[in-house]
Amino acid sequence: MPTMTLTEQQAAAEAAAAPLTQHVAALETELRTAIDTGDFARAHQIQAELTTARDNHVVALAAVQALRDGAAAVDRARAEDQQRLADAQVRARANDDLADAIAAEQRGLTDLDAAVERMFDHLRAAQCELRSALAREHSVGQARQAQWTAREHAGEIPPGAAPKAARPNKASVLAEQDPLVSVLARWSR
Repeated sequence: MPTMTLTEQQAAAEAAAAPLTQHVAALETELRTAIDTGDFARAHQIQAELTTARDNHVVALAAVQALRDGAAAVDRARAEDQQRLADAQVRARANDDLADAIAAEQRGLTDLDAAVERMFDHLRAAQCELRSALAREHSVGQARQAQWTAREHAGEIPPGAAPKAARPNKASVLAEQDPLVSVLARWSR
């Protein structure tokens, strides 16, 4: 036997109460008429019947009201359950988002550290290249001076007449005039 839903039970209770409401109203009308016409014997008879009808009517109305209250309580409970579920889902999503954000932060910090280290590797390499360029300037200057000395020894120029050889200064000028290269020349890590 299928169970009736709360809505179906409420509709059945309301349907059962409707004839009782009509019966009580009809008896009340009959009672007034009997009293108005002075038929007191009939009035006493109707009054006894009306008491039973009112008792049955009150019970039927109480059942209808109890089912309405029950339906309202079920609706409130369902709404509270839905709200708890929605709140729990929001919290779960927020916790997932928080975990994702923390993981992204950690990955970002790791990547940042690696990027800074690579930057310093490149700066150290650039500094090494600058030192190498400055050393090459010196060695080229020495080679040029050796050429003048060799010319002097070969008799191409008189002894002691060899000029001081100019050395290239491309790297030195950059180290003095270019702000980035200048900082690189002074930087040590």
